[in-house]
Formats: sequence, C-alpha cells, structure tokens
Amino acid sequence: MKKISLYLSALVMLVVTNACHDPEYVLPTADRQGITSITALFTKGEYAEVEAAKLVVVDPDQTDFVIPIPWYYPEDSDNPTTEADLKAMRVKVELDNNCVISPAITILDLTQTNYFNFTDPQGDSRKISIRGERTHSNKCAVLAFTVNGDLACIVNEEEKTISIPTADDLSDATFEATLSPHATISPAPGTPMDMNDKPTVTVTADDGVTKATYTLLKLVPNKVDNGIRAGSGVLKFEADLARMAGVTVAESIHPTLAAMGRYVVVDLGDGSTPFYIDKNTGSKVGEITLGSADATGCVSSDEAGNLLIAKFSESGTTFTIWKSAGVDETPVKLLDYDNNLNLTLGDYLQVVGDVNGDAYILATTGGLYAQHFVRWKVTGGVVGAPEVIEINGVLQWNFRDNNTKVVQRTFNPADGYFMGQYADGNDPFYFIDGTTNTVVGSLGPVADGASWGKKNAISDSRVFNGNSYTVLFSMGYWPNWGLPGILYFFDTSSTSFFNGAAINQASGLVGTFGMTDYESIPYAGDSRCCDVVMMPSKDGYYLDVYYVSNTHLSVGCIEFDCIDK
Repeated sequence: MKKISLYLSALVMLVVTNACHDPEYVLPTADRQGITSITALFTKGEYAEVEAAKLVVVDPDQTDFVIPIPWYYPEDSDNPTTEADLKAMRVKVELDNNCVISPAITILDLTQTNYFNFTDPQGDSRKISIRGERTHSNKCAVLAFTVNGDLACIVNEEEKTISIPTADDLSDATFEATLSPHATISPAPGTPMDMNDKPTVTVTADDGVTKATYTLLKLVPNKVDNGIRAGSGVLKFEADLARMAGVTVAESIHPTLAAMGRYVVVDLGDGSTPFYIDKNTGSKVGEITLGSADATGCVSSDEAGNLLIAKFSESGTTFTIWKSAGVDETPVKLLDYDNNLNLTLGDYLQVVGDVNGDAYILATTGGLYAQHFVRWKVTGGVVGAPEVIEINGVLQWNFRDNNTKVVQRTFNPADGYFMGQYADGNDPFYFIDGTTNTVVGSLGPVADGASWGKKNAISDSRVFNGNSYTVLFSMGYWPNWGLPGILYFFDTSSTSFFNGAAINQASGLVGTFGMTDYESIPYAGDSRCCDVVMMPSKDGYYLDVYYVSNTHLSVGCIEFDCIDK
C-alpha cells in the first residue's frame, strides 16, 4: 500500500485505463509534447460513466496504446468485464499543450485497433493506435493473516514477512489469509503446517504469473517507545458508499460507523438494516443480525469491539441502546432513557472502554438550543445513572446538518473532551475542561478561507501505545466545488496547542488526509452528515481510522502503526 500524503485521494480498485482524444476533453499539461494519459469509461449499465481504467503514458513518442481493462469490475467483485463492455467505451485523452488528435475521439470499440493522427505543436504528425485488452490483476499481497483461528499476525509488505506474535509450539498450525482480489495462496488456508522454523507461503496473482513469497516468523515485533511510528499512515481501502449501499438520495442517509473485529459496520440511519464490510478490503460482506433493535439513529463500538446500536429519539420518547458482540449475534438491550430534554438523541455515540466491563457512553444531543450530551458510566457491565452535561462556551449546534459529536479524550472524564461545530463558517474545534465542562482552548478555521463550505464537527479520540490521538473530520459541504473532505490527525498528549491557531496550522497536527469524492448521486442539500471512528487493533500494533460521509459518498480507512521498523 502506498503512503498517504497531504490531500491524499486514492481509489485503489482501479489500476490502469484507456482513452483517446475528443477536443472536449483536452487537458493541457506541462512541457512534454505527447499524450499524458488515456482513460476508458463504461457507457452502459450500473457503472455508466464510471472510469474503468487509466493508462498513464511515460514515453511521449509512443504510437501504439493498449489499455489494460480490469478483468473484474469492481476489482474485488466476481463481475467480469466482457467483450460487450469493450465494444462501446468512452475514451478521454489527456494531451500536452498544443497537441491535437484527429478525428475526435468519443466512444470506441476497444476490441478493435482504432487509428488516429497525432500532431505535435511543431506540426509534425504520426499515426497512433488505441485498443483495449481485458487483463487479469497482477496484485498478490497478503492483506491480513491469522493463525489457529484468532491469532492476528503482523504483515510486513516491504520485507515480505509475516510475524506470528507467540512463543507457543506451532508444529501443527493452520492459517487464514485475506489477499488481493482473486489472488490465491499456497499452501491452501486451513492446511496444517509446521510454522516453528520459518516456513514460507506463496501468493499468486489472478494473472497466474505474478507471485510473492512471504516468510512466517515466530516473532513479537518491537514497538516504538510511544505513540505511532513516524511516517506511518496508509490508505487501507476506500469505496463508493452510494453504490455499495444502493443509495439514490444522499440526504436521506445519516451514515455512522462501528468497528468490531474483522468488520466495519455501516448504519445509514434510515431504519434499514446496517451492513458490514471487510476491514482490510472495504468489500461489502452482508447485513448484521438486527433482531428487535432500531437502527434509525447511529451505531458505535467500544474498545473491546462490541457493537452499539442507538435508536433516534425525539423528546418525549424513549432512547434505547442495544449491544452485540458480533455481526451474527442478536443485539440485546443495554439501556433505556426517558428523553425529556426537549432535544433529540441518537445522532452520535462515543464509547470509551468495554461495555461488558468498565466504560463511558456519550450520546450527543441535537435540536434547537442543543449544548448538551448525556453520559452513562458502566461499571462491571452495569450501566449507571445518566448525567446530562451542558457545555459552556459553545454555540448551540441545532439539528443534524449542524450537529456535533462530543468525544472524551481518554477513559478519565477529567482529561477533557473535544467537539467542533460549523458556527456560521467560523468552524472552531474546542477542547473542553472535563471538570468544569467549559471550553478552555480552541483551534480556528482553516487558513485557506474555505471554512464557509466545511463542517469541522465530527471527531474521535483514542489512546494508542501510551499516547492520546484525536482525529477531526472536516467534511466538505460541496466537494464538487473544490471543497474536499479532510481528516486532521492530532497528537493530543498535550492540548496546549489549542490556542487559537488555525486547524491546519496547529503544532499538534500529525498529518492531513483527503478522500475521494465519488459524485455518484446528487449531493446532500440539507442533512449533511459524516462520521469518523478510531479503533486500535486487539494486539496494539495498529490504529485504524474509519470515515464515511454523505457528501463525499466515500467510506474508507487509514491505518497507522507503532511497529519499530
């Protein structure tokens, strides 16, 4: 997986792509004098006008272009592209300045060789050809590896090693693996093997040619002294939420997330049954067992991987939270609360700790005059009395479109809270004293002047490898206007940098990460909602940051680690 940098926006399901030139699509570039890239798009069916592949051209003198069209689309599906798809593909060509292709290119039959004339800025012409070819993937990576059912291993893709963190005898062990789409592994998963003395496994890509061999090591990797490893932060996956969920109207959904074990649960907040995706690939797996639970509000997860499902509650109704330990387990009621606050509940939850042991549950209110959250302390699995807490020094945040998510910094409430809000475009991000429940520090709007079109209201906070981290989702209200969604990742071991600095210039900022805007359905116009959830892995080596939005319509994951490499 490639490193994430400022304003990362990657869709790893597409590899290469095809295209030619219609003057409508000529995109001027730099100093070369040739074709920069060719992109092929589907013209029919569910993925009409979606990019199938993009061929990046390195040689400006190249004359024959073969566009590798993915054999399966989407890449992680079993849906093959066919000759029928290739017979009518829209092709776009990106040219360098003052270059021309004739005749104009629109829709091509890529099963055939299509000829055109290319003319450079000096008037010199040459014949070029463009065709497509269905191509099996050459990806052959191990995305996740477990031994004897539940022992999670650490995959080092650069060194092609898989560390098994145990000193136990593994002379008759078995494994399960998550691989690149359509790749295979040898020996086969479930085959007993001796893992004591550095055996190897070989992954073969779908093309049947490309291979990668990994060495299994009984080794407990060292961690860096504190917090995340410098430079870590990779995009694990990103996918189109609307296509995955079959959504046709963006503002009809209020998406929230929960992380539990190998899955991420996505709740659309429209009463439909939440579904779950593979945490390593982003592929949709199925729907959770909902039972009698009501999914009109939100989902969340505790740090032990238990799922919480909250009903949306108007004032004067009962607010209910259910819990379950697995996607196939029927949820059971965790608590009921008579909501007489003249405010709503159920838009957002944060849970710190383990609801079957000791935990805190925070439910942020919504509605006119909202400045509150409700907190329950769980001791030994028993839910205590609710506390209604008013935050001093913030503006009222009203309903869903401007709603916030109050999150506790650590397990100890005295260590404070974070929350942000739109605030008429001022977009502050607050640190709140945990004893007085009063704002004691804040960060200001981004320094580029774009805060009028963003909402800095949804965040999460976790302790990882002895250090406190907080992520803020700056959701773009109109991504198609050049206002992309940004994740701001902060080291909050100290909060002294909450001193009025701009969010994107704060000294505690570790990194910023952008996301893809899928634009597959019309944007949400009023109820614009997003969520972000941080989850440390059970072994303590990884910190995953999951995000979802109904304006960008993307769901994805960025992964950090603390492995001392």
